[in-house]
Amino acid sequence: MAAESYDEAALDQLRAGNPAACFGSPFADVRIPEPLRLPGGRMRLINRVVSLEPQGGRFGLGRIRAEADIHPNDWFLTCHFVDDMVMPGTLMYECCAHTLRVMVQRMGWILDRPDVRYEPVPDVAAILKCRGR
Repeated sequence: MAAESYDEAALDQLRAGNPAACFGSPFADVRIPEPLRLPGGRMRLINRVVSLEPQGGRFGLGRIRAEADIHPNDWFLTCHFVDDMVMPGTLMYECCAHTLRVMVQRMGWILDRPDVRYEPVPDVAAILKCRGR
């Protein structure tokens, strides 16, 4: 793997199940089954991956950075807290999960079976602390 970035059109191809259109020819014969696809619609939480560095990060295991475009009328801003437009912490967590999904798919962790999911490890607690703005 080399350092890469993906625009919104490339991520839309992941949402459609077509990794070759995002990641290139090594994925030519691969389809992403529906449960593993990057979510769209109201759960379209990342718009671009500005950098994916396979050997980046503190321990050299990889680093990925994605961005989301936030608009004043986005559904999660208008319904979370009245008169306090803030993105819910759980959605920020979900943005991170979507970003990680792109990275593991680029690493080739795609299995064309309808019963496969990306999920937390059973019995391993995840701690999410929302501390305000």
